[in-house]
Amino acid sequence: MILPKPCAFCFTVVALKERTLRTELTPYVRAAKWRWLRQRFLFERLAFASISTVAIRQFTIHDLRMTADRTRIVSASRLGARLGDLALPLPLVTHLHALDAADWLRASLTTFAASVASILPGHFPAYARVLHPFDSDGGSPIAAPTWRELTALAGREPLDPAAAADFALFGVPNVQARVGTLPLALIEALVEHLHLATTTPEQCFFAVWEGFGASVVSRSLAPQLELPHRAYHVFAGPIAAARTSYSAIAFAHQSANLWWPADQAWFVATEIDFAWTYVGGSRADIEAVLADSRLEAVETSATARW
Repeated sequence: MILPKPCAFCFTVVALKERTLRTELTPYVRAAKWRWLRQRFLFERLAFASISTVAIRQFTIHDLRMTADRTRIVSASRLGARLGDLALPLPLVTHLHALDAADWLRASLTTFAASVASILPGHFPAYARVLHPFDSDGGSPIAAPTWRELTALAGREPLDPAAAADFALFGVPNVQARVGTLPLALIEALVEHLHLATTTPEQCFFAVWEGFGASVVSRSLAPQLELPHRAYHVFAGPIAAARTSYSAIAFAHQSANLWWPADQAWFVATEIDFAWTYVGGSRADIEAVLADSRLEAVETSATARW
């Protein structure tokens, strides 16, 4: 998602902080600050108001470190209600309170930011990294350039998550890759492949990070799935529910961050601070994902850094 056009002051804040973001903070903290600013702009845009100087919180290094793992947007818009308090209907999924279906995840995901196996279970025969498309400053996907083309043009080859996350946000002028959400076009392609790769396509599970500021999930619902440095609400539904948006903002699609079928045949993971999605499954399933021209996918492994 691309930032709506903010005021000149907002650009000044971002510009003044850029050196700090690039040199002093981890990629997760950098992304947390950028996510805070981006969602702040969305709140104000929805309220038909511009950002004023008093509306920008002056972040310090301490602030960022304290809020990196669970950034919450608690800003009130001039419409008089917090978007995070809204509970909109999600017709294809049901919120779960008992999480027997996720016990295997707690046992599998015991580390944070150490390897691909910190993001999704590490026992699958094969893995793919699906790169999210870049959007123009008008908010629409740019047609031609891929990550491969843009990194070659910039003379940069990301070798780890930190470099890749930095490139996604700051590597190309006037464009950004979508962070923390899997675009619908890519969901459609994955559903097409993964529907055939499970015996339980009508029984799948979808986990959504609890810290999204514009989430449709009511704040009265406590997240049930606790993983290292992340907490999630979990929903059940058919694989078609992978298309569900968990954002209260109509123009800001928010996918589930984790989804998997009841038979655990595959797993899809979109880390909140990454501009790519991991898919784990059988060798045949991953080969199909890698061969799909609609997806810019690269093979990886459970032990790889990214």
